[in-house]
Amino acid sequence: MNIFRTILGAILILWMGSCKKEQAMPGAASLTVIHGIVGETILRPNFKGTDPSGKSAISGLLGYGFFSPDCRFTVMPGNCNLGLYRIGTDVFPFVLNMELPKASIHTLFLTGTVDAPESFLVKDDIPYYAAGDSTMGIRFVNLSPGSSPVSVNVKGKNSGSEVVEIAYKGVTGFYRYPVRSKVSDYVFEFRHADSGELIASYTTRGINGNGIQTPNIWLYNNSTLSLIGKVDGKGADAPQIMQSTHSDK
Repeated sequence: MNIFRTILGAILILWMGSCKKEQAMPGAASLTVIHGIVGETILRPNFKGTDPSGKSAISGLLGYGFFSPDCRFTVMPGNCNLGLYRIGTDVFPFVLNMELPKASIHTLFLTGTVDAPESFLVKDDIPYYAAGDSTMGIRFVNLSPGSSPVSVNVKGKNSGSEVVEIAYKGVTGFYRYPVRSKVSDYVFEFRHADSGELIASYTTRGINGNGIQTPNIWLYNNSTLSLIGKVDGKGADAPQIMQSTHSDK
């Protein structure tokens, strides 16, 4: 009986804690952060600006060119005072004040270079896909500092078949693409819009299943393909495509 009461008590505590957590975040806003600052190290968010009490050893890590669920944050709606600091230091490349309305979805893009970092905020309109639609969404972004406009095409099609021109810090809407067993992986190529010269490409691995991912990570989901790095860069600064996923919740 004592064991039963102990277990029941633990369940009630967890349930009450989860209720309080939900009540503490009514109509929460969603913020995704994309780190594309050339030459920058790992950044960590502080949702109290530069206040040391806002630093947390368990908050998300933002690595250059790397995306994980830790790059998505649920925050209280209204004014968001976000500081981004270099891990292990008190250096803040960014301290941003953003208005994030109730239940809104935004993406914060970090770009530029370590010596001249830049950022811009985009309100996301995330497409919804009904069951049986068998599609996905892809949007394209140019985060390559100092770059001229770029185009995007599917490999084998003419330059600009998907997007004719994306200027630096330009963001497209989400384009729909079929995700079916008979559809091969898509290879998206970013090219110089003026010359058609290839800059970098990205392949959507496992688009038709192929036993690679269960469930299919592309089906009914939305992704952003961002061109990061310098178009004429070498080594760690070389151009590459960063893939990130987005939630409608």
